[in-house]
Amino acid sequence: MLGWLVIATGLVCNDLAYTFFFTSGVWASARTHAVLWACDLVLVLCGVFLVKRSRVARAFDAAMVVVVTLALVLLVEVAFAGLRAVTRPADVHQGDFFIVGHQADARLGNKPPPSMRLTHARTFDGRSAFDATYTIDDHSRRVTPQSRPSDRDDYLMFFGCSYTFGIGVQDDETMPFYAAEAASRHHVYNYGFGGYGPHQMVAQLQNDGLRAEIAERSGIAVYTFIDHHIRRANGASDALWGLLWDGPFFTVDDAGRLVHAGGFRWDRPLQSFVNYAVSRSNTAAYFNRSFPPRRDAHIDLTARIIERARDTFAAKFGSDAFYVVLYPNAEEAPNMIARLERAHVKYLDYSRLFKGRGKELFIPRDRHPTAAAHRIVARRLAGDLGIAAGSGASE
Repeated sequence: MLGWLVIATGLVCNDLAYTFFFTSGVWASARTHAVLWACDLVLVLCGVFLVKRSRVARAFDAAMVVVVTLALVLLVEVAFAGLRAVTRPADVHQGDFFIVGHQADARLGNKPPPSMRLTHARTFDGRSAFDATYTIDDHSRRVTPQSRPSDRDDYLMFFGCSYTFGIGVQDDETMPFYAAEAASRHHVYNYGFGGYGPHQMVAQLQNDGLRAEIAERSGIAVYTFIDHHIRRANGASDALWGLLWDGPFFTVDDAGRLVHAGGFRWDRPLQSFVNYAVSRSNTAAYFNRSFPPRRDAHIDLTARIIERARDTFAAKFGSDAFYVVLYPNAEEAPNMIARLERAHVKYLDYSRLFKGRGKELFIPRDRHPTAAAHRIVARRLAGDLGIAAGSGASE
């Protein structure tokens, strides 16, 4: 019995469990991972030795099955780790963005630290993908430079992920910047950040202090949707990283109501742990697989969260000028449109806006939009909303 207890301890109290339940942001150093795996192995082998000494043949055979299975799993993981190492380009992030650029936040999981300038460079096999500087204001928003701020009587708020924040481009190259350039009567605010989804937008809109951060009395809110937001809103294995495991978790209760249940890590620990284990798997990463597979229920939940954001914005700002932008190349656009229409959520379908255009619209290998892409979307958006300079219309 003691031998099996030691084996169970080695299997349960493992590296994955430690990093998931006890480390900040589900991160740990490479040295910590190595020490933990070594301790796990020692415990399992000690347990096998104790089982063998019990002289119960069947127990020893069962213990060996456990050991061999564990060894095979580790061998497969090591093999695919090696394959990934030789087939992937050397991907290097430099600068302080991933060092001090993500601050823990009880509502959002993480956010940019206020009042900072963050540097971020990325290279693949030694070739530069981008080298950018991000300026963050005292409300943890990315700064949007804009001319003649005293002439801007309405607000234009942007919510979304790194596409909205502007990973890889300068402050004067983001989508919100080009929107401010086109809509000279609107003061633009950028609430986007890397890894965010519609669940973070709801948490931002529910913040009691948000209205005080916006000086203007009337305006428009825009949420930028990409396909991956479906996986983020549902906490899939490839969708959350770092502090985002503590981000807002929404679910549907037995009465069919959308409820904010807390955070993914602590309010849905078992499923989130399984998803986290898959996210750490080299085998899953090599075959580009995530868990669970996308289902219609995931799209339904995402649409419900967006609807909640629309309603929260209307209640807080007294306006129905809330729009969803379906970003170019969004393959889930038809599915989302059907659900948005049922909920009477306003949307702008840009999923085919880039069709026939060159690869210069996305940073090579990085996949984030370039300044040229941000300019195209922003100018189209300002025109469609009727707020472009000289359009003669405003929301």
